[in-house]
Amino acid sequence: INAEYMGEARIMGDPHFKSLSGAHYQITGIPGKVYNMISESRFQWNSLFISRRIGKQSATTYLGAACFIIYGHYVVIDPVYGFILDGSNLHAHHRTVIDKKYPYWFWRRRNVFIIYLPCFRFHLIKNVKCTSSPQQNRNKVHCIDHIDAIIQQYDFSCITHGLIGQTAHLSDRVHPLGHEGQGIIQGSLKDYEVPNLLSTCDVFSLYSY
Repeated sequence: INAEYMGEARIMGDPHFKSLSGAHYQITGIPGKVYNMISESRFQWNSLFISRRIGKQSATTYLGAACFIIYGHYVVIDPVYGFILDGSNLHAHHRTVIDKKYPYWFWRRRNVFIIYLPCFRFHLIKNVKCTSSPQQNRNKVHCIDHIDAIIQQYDFSCITHGLIGQTAHLSDRVHPLGHEGQGIIQGSLKDYEVPNLLSTCDVFSLYSY
């Protein structure tokens, strides 16, 4: 697809969000919980939030495994186990087409997974964050495998929701009011929780395939 992108969102690090409308905000979430990042009638992207403090509130979380539910198919991007389509591993330089038009995805490099979907292109990047341990254990380094994401929008015709998806329709750079998307997202963070990566039963899901 050769298109001029109308907006670009990013989710990086621990995790810092840049919305499709240009606002910067943070959603810390709860480690071990899965959230609806973006949903549309034909697809939904869920991500697991991870931390070194599993099951507890943490000031530092990351995107762990992600799952795209697309026309009834499941694409799992795991920072440890790799890229999986409907239970089968996808290898480097593998390109898959579900139908003749949409969607298709192309794993271009070892640690990058690119997905083309209606209105959006997604770059999911396997990454490793390493930080020094407390001062008394300075010789030790703790690392966490996680995913960074770049979302490029090339068509405004899609109606989307989710923690990042709803920002495609914001006309102004609204300002966040807290660390859980307050002032940006509709409802509360809990409304975006799903039981697992393969689920689409959160309050604001638009997936209807």
